[in-house]
Amino acid sequence: LNPAGTSGFGLVAFDVDGYILADSLKPEFVGTRLDGMHASAFTLQSGLLERVKWATDWGGGWIPHFTTRLSPYDAAASSAVGQVPLAASMYVESCNVTNIRLAVAVGREPLPAIELCTSSRNSKCAFQNMFRVQGLALLDMLNAHTDNDVTDTWFKVSYTDRFKVNDFYVFVVQASWYGYPGPGHNRNPSPLADTSDTLFGHGQAPAALCGRNASFLSGTINGM
Repeated sequence: LNPAGTSGFGLVAFDVDGYILADSLKPEFVGTRLDGMHASAFTLQSGLLERVKWATDWGGGWIPHFTTRLSPYDAAASSAVGQVPLAASMYVESCNVTNIRLAVAVGREPLPAIELCTSSRNSKCAFQNMFRVQGLALLDMLNAHTDNDVTDTWFKVSYTDRFKVNDFYVFVVQASWYGYPGPGHNRNPSPLADTSDTLFGHGQAPAALCGRNASFLSGTINGM
């Protein structure tokens, strides 16, 4: 069942080998693999199940993948086979039943940018541009599984147009340690300096603001 105004949100349950046990969006996919012909058009996804295991071992996490579960239906294709897979991200956890995973996915394609729009007014186009840059940046950060992934995203925030539409942009502030809780590789690496409230990426003035403590900025670019 989908609430009014929503579509494409639904749980999928699969086992440790990737075989789908239940699917509220595509029940015809039951018995096929998460990375098989039906659910991904055999898109090569090396290490997908290992990444799922890694996330579930730590209580849940976001996994980038390709899937036809969210694809618009193509009537010209043969049944479910032949649908074009979409880039997506799924949040996955283990349920109480042994070796069963539950996941819900969202597509990674951002909302269209509206170029003729200003951030100085609360118009509909302004909200769409905000949702575009924020949603895209959020998904990229949630799917950053290594230190290099995180650094690459911060770089794109400051020095590329990936998260910009005219004067709409994002910035990154470290409010706490990034990563999953607990010691270990890519999970709260320690020891680290206390860098809370530090700006690590800024889409408008990276040279002036990156590395500064956001709690003490005066609101101007050039001074305290």
